[in-house]
Amino acid sequence: VLPFVNMSGDANNEYFSDGLTETLLHMLAQLPELQVAARTSSFAFKGKDAGIAEISKTLGVAHVLEGSVQKAGNQVRVTAQLIRADDGFHVWSQNYDRTLDDIFAIQDEIANDVANALGSSLLSAADQPMHGVSTTNTRAYEDYLKGMEQQVIYSYTSLAEAEGHFKDALARDPDFAEAKMALARNFNLKLSTGLIEYEEAIAAALPLLQQVKEQNPDEPLARALELALLTDYQYTTMSPDERHQALAEMRALLPYIPGDTWVRSQVVRNLIYGEDKPQEALEVIQAGLLSDPLSATLHSETARAYRRLERFDEALAALDRAMELEPENPNFLSQIGFVHEDLGDLTEALVWFKRAAQADPRDHELVSELAFWFFELGLTEEGDQWASRCYAMAPQTA
Repeated sequence: VLPFVNMSGDANNEYFSDGLTETLLHMLAQLPELQVAARTSSFAFKGKDAGIAEISKTLGVAHVLEGSVQKAGNQVRVTAQLIRADDGFHVWSQNYDRTLDDIFAIQDEIANDVANALGSSLLSAADQPMHGVSTTNTRAYEDYLKGMEQQVIYSYTSLAEAEGHFKDALARDPDFAEAKMALARNFNLKLSTGLIEYEEAIAAALPLLQQVKEQNPDEPLARALELALLTDYQYTTMSPDERHQALAEMRALLPYIPGDTWVRSQVVRNLIYGEDKPQEALEVIQAGLLSDPLSATLHSETARAYRRLERFDEALAALDRAMELEPENPNFLSQIGFVHEDLGDLTEALVWFKRAAQADPRDHELVSELAFWFFELGLTEEGDQWASRCYAMAPQTA
């Protein structure tokens, strides 16, 4: 499902066309006999002049769904077409002209029309109808989409913006399950970037996920997000046996949320650092790369596993691939630094740590890493400079 093109003449409507795409992708992925490329890999082609043949080969898909969205006031026009990859044949196409209030009906129609075009057996094989989002409030849906747009950026500033949008969505519709799960994930992400402490993340996220589970006990993502937080190898208070059982349950949920790279990454890190099973972690990563081959995150997780196995050349190669996909991601820059540290080349490691700190100047953890190593080398003047920056940004951090 390629990102639908925003034809509204207003770049501020990009969140809406991206959100429609993401909802359709989520709906089609619910069909058990249909394999759908994950969001990260599909969106890697956004704004690029790639042909259908190239896209299908890269993603390993037989069909491509593309389209456009034109939004003006309360009017929406959506154009969609399904293309067979091997010969470029247009299997199906349709225009939908509706009011904004009908956006949920449009999503249902497109998903069902695509499934029928691919083969009616897809729908008959599904245990239940595809569902998009659990709200009919268009304002709440727009707030949710704006939050998702910011969450994907995954920076200090964007996560705070995303939180505000998700809370706005829930103020308009308190039963909006997807907004609750997105907000819970946001607290997880804020924890992983050092914006909040574990106790705060637990207190904020778990009640939201509990509410979703009460609404829909069979929602796999709610349970997976809950387990990801409870089993976090850096903070968890679980016993080794409890964590092992919880990790096994989270791993068993992955086939039901195949495009959720973040949850998969949490499984991988638990296997690497919590259970010291990097080879098993590689197997989990490879399964994810089948549907998400252009995920920079999964390639960086590959590097973590190889570092644990002390296969440093392969770790650097995996990080090179991650960098090709996201050239200035500060997490990848610092990971390269850690590999050079493992290899005993501290000078090269410091170069990469500094690049990471420059790429994300608000991340105090990257700055503290530099301070630490300058002090270790006895370069106290340089260490003091970086330490003072860390203290200024995060005076309460341990």
